[in-house]
Parts: sequence; C-alpha cells; structure tokens
Amino acid sequence: MPNRIKDKDQDVSAQLKAKLEDVKQDLGDMAKIVSNASAGAVSDAGQAAREAVASGRDRARSLENSFEDEIRDHPLRSVLVAGGIGILAGMLWRR
Repeated sequence: MPNRIKDKDQDVSAQLKAKLEDVKQDLGDMAKIVSNASAGAVSDAGQAAREAVASGRDRARSLENSFEDEIRDHPLRSVLVAGGIGILAGMLWRR
C-alpha cells in the first residue's frame, strides 16, 4: 500500500512537472508574440513620424518660398511690416 501511494505521488509529481514545462513554453511563445507585435507597432510609429517630419519639412519650404515671392513682389510693404514688427518687439521688450 505505501508503495502505491509513493508511485501515485511520483506520477502526480511528473504530471505537474510536465504541465509546468507546458506553461513555461506557452509563456515563452506569448512573450515572443507580444514582442513581435510591439516591434511592429514601434516600426509603424517610426514610419508615421518620418512621414510627418517630411510633410512638415515640405510645408516649411513651401512657406519659405511663399515669403520670398511676397517680398519680391512687394518689397516696400515687406520692409514696413518688418519695421512694425521690430517696433512692437522693442516696446514689449522694454516692459
């Protein structure tokens, strides 16, 4: 009788060890899945950021060209606007 209990105990212990190994394997697989998913999300976010930077750069160049065209078309008005901005900045600086 004690041998049968001991055998059953060893069987249960072996089954628990096998289940534990299965759980470890499953957790490892899940970790890989999460890692791959997060790497993909980071990659997508990086691509979106690069596109946003490129778009911003293009808009800045467009604005720069627009300002240059406006200055060439209306030089006197451009000088007067720049002077007015300078006067306002000076007044605010003194306060």
